[in-house]
Amino acid sequence: MMAPDMAHAFRIVENAKLDARNTFGVAARAPMLVEVSDAAALPELFGYGMLRDGPVLVLGGGSNVLFAGDPRGVVLALGAQSIAIVEDDGDTAIVRADAGVEWHAFVLWTLGHGLAGLENLSLIPGTVGAAPIQNIGAYGIEVRESIHAVHAFDRTTRSAVVLAPADCRFAYRDSVFKHDPDRYVVTAVDFRLSRTPRLRLDYAGVGDSMPIDASSSAMPA
Repeated sequence: MMAPDMAHAFRIVENAKLDARNTFGVAARAPMLVEVSDAAALPELFGYGMLRDGPVLVLGGGSNVLFAGDPRGVVLALGAQSIAIVEDDGDTAIVRADAGVEWHAFVLWTLGHGLAGLENLSLIPGTVGAAPIQNIGAYGIEVRESIHAVHAFDRTTRSAVVLAPADCRFAYRDSVFKHDPDRYVVTAVDFRLSRTPRLRLDYAGVGDSMPIDASSSAMPA
């Protein structure tokens, strides 16, 4: 039986519709959808029933998913929405964002707090948790350049782990998470961001379309 303090850390929905959980709006149903609001529940969840023995699909924003049929096992959705500055030395800051945070909203949050480094990656669909898996990139920037650490649940040991960038084996649109998809569940990501903007406008004429001097460090108003 699940520990009492975990009672509000997740929600189970049987025969769950997934139409609104993929950007194509494809009609699909999961025999079980587990919505997790606290990653601390994962060790116990993966010790029981279908999560322990059957296939598990971790679903973020659904922007890289095209359902050709109903998934056979459990669909797991991480819904925690916390964003916090966990270290700040005045020049750079480490920001931790939960996996369930919508990516573009997170980029806007960092800019609103005077933190630079992710601006070229705005408007990419998906969640923070998906960003290191795909090593998302745009306009000459890859997210690995800003990642300080990836927090994950290791299904093989049923324990929380923290992976340094080298452990993630980042490559072009690639990472260890894609090569071992049944091992890790990304729960949060730490980003090291700068308080001194250094705009990257040299990709495919991006600077030509910006109303600022590409050599300037000033952010557009």
